[in-house]
Amino acid sequence: MEAAAPLTSITFFHLRPRRRWHALKQMRDGPGLLAQLPGVRFSRLMGTGRGIGFDPRPNFRVYSVLAVWDSVAACHRFLTGDWFHNYSGWCEDVFTVLQFPVRTRGTWGGVNPFEPADHIAQTPVRGVITRATIRTSRLISFWKAVPRASRAAGKASGRIFSVGIGELPLVQQATYSLWEDQEAIARFAYRGAAHKEVIRNTHRLGWYSEELFARFAPVATIGRWWHQVALPSEGITAFAAVPPQAELLAALYPPAQRPER
Repeated sequence: MEAAAPLTSITFFHLRPRRRWHALKQMRDGPGLLAQLPGVRFSRLMGTGRGIGFDPRPNFRVYSVLAVWDSVAACHRFLTGDWFHNYSGWCEDVFTVLQFPVRTRGTWGGVNPFEPADHIAQTPVRGVITRATIRTSRLISFWKAVPRASRAAGKASGRIFSVGIGELPLVQQATYSLWEDQEAIARFAYRGAAHKEVIRNTHRLGWYSEELFARFAPVATIGRWWHQVALPSEGITAFAAVPPQAELLAALYPPAQRPER
């Protein structure tokens, strides 16, 4: 039995102080290696910013890998394979979230890699990816607006975890965040003054040449992070190693009575 929708994994690597060169080398070589892995539909190896969202200042000790897998078995092979093992050996902390998409719009590199599942995890926790390619003619106005929105996100109630990720500094930026529930996301995105202004300016000023928003239902976490990530135990299993049996994830992710709006 396989997952009803492609499984998405996102891993954050917190490197030891003297291992930065290894990570920088992987930014060059890693994308090609990841793209050749069996069962991978989409993958990105990204750097991170120092803040909790879009941030032009790089953090050379934290990197991330995002991937969409045909099956739990394909994801398991990656997370127990040589590339992942070697990369993890350079790190102080490694933290992975396994999740299924429940809502998505927009494109990433001309495609939408996330196929929404038609069922929902038991837990109310939601993961969110926001990603954009910023028009070069709009870089100054965009980055002027970012600090206020980032401060608001840092104070947002219901935010569990967030990291700014990106493929190219300044131009291709993304954020991955975990929230206690959908209400917390809506409260921040649509009721907070700072983020509402960002949404208005996105359309009024035409900041982005491409953008994507995706919401996920996490089903499992692996490893730990150097900042405590306080996830509720109900509905999310912390696996020491991902089991290859898809039924174990399916048990956590039963069919829902209605789709998420």
